[in-house]
Amino acid sequence: MTSMKFGLAGLWLACAGVLVVAGCGSDSRPPSGVDGGGSGDAGPGGGDSGPGGDAGPSGCPGALASCGGTCVDTSSDPAHCGDCATACAAGEVCLRGACTTMCPTGTTNCSGACVDTSTDEAHCGMCTTVCAATESCNLGVCVGCRAGLTRCGDRCTNTAVDASNCGMCGNVCDRGHPCVAGVCAP
Repeated sequence: MTSMKFGLAGLWLACAGVLVVAGCGSDSRPPSGVDGGGSGDAGPGGGDSGPGGDAGPSGCPGALASCGGTCVDTSSDPAHCGDCATACAAGEVCLRGACTTMCPTGTTNCSGACVDTSTDEAHCGMCTTVCAATESCNLGVCVGCRAGLTRCGDRCTNTAVDASNCGMCGNVCDRGHPCVAGVCAP
């Protein structure tokens, strides 16, 4: 049993070492927050944040990489496809980090990104239609309120915390009493 514990610990340490080495690059780039001039791109495989990690020194969350000081998704950004230094040609899209001319069935090329225009709020029904912040895209049409919101009059609201529509539309909490979980607090 003891050797199994040490074996698992050794495996974990080996994996951690691979991740550290994979995330290391040249020591020639300036420290985070310092502009070293030029384009600022980290180059192939560059970026300050690795896939799936917490925010790196650049502050980019998750799988986003810092390219020229901007957090980008190199798996879908046609200007930084696969890495910061690779841009797709005109008419190509970036799909899973590779430039291609074809979007998968059911998606449309909208400015270099493959999107499902039947559900994408930023490209609802067509590439140029953007739904309001409170609307959702359903079958290519901007409709109603997003999940978790309720239409009260001409606006969408969260009835769990809205003191003017607490628990349901029109239920107003007394002054100074917040709405908590859809109930006016005492």
